[in-house]
Amino acid sequence: MLHTAMMDPPPRTFKTPWFAKAVAKARIKDDELCEAIAEVMKGQGDDLGGGVFKKRLNRNMHRSIILAKGRRSWVYAYLFAKKDRAVSMNPS
Repeated sequence: MLHTAMMDPPPRTFKTPWFAKAVAKARIKDDELCEAIAEVMKGQGDDLGGGVFKKRLNRNMHRSIILAKGRRSWVYAYLFAKKDRAVSMNPS
């Protein structure tokens, strides 16, 4: 007899109003955001602790900060371009 495994409900993903505006300006599609959540759930993101994750988006051009609650609800909170947050190695 073949048993079908019960699947967990899909994660619920949200965007803050600020993030929604920023992601539209960066032309990042919702499909990419959903794919990024799946990758974070597989451990393919930077775990900053306390349910806070950093994930690369848009072919590594942007970074996002994601807040997780119980691995069921995910909130995209912040988006920044990699070049905007780069630390200079030459302090002049």
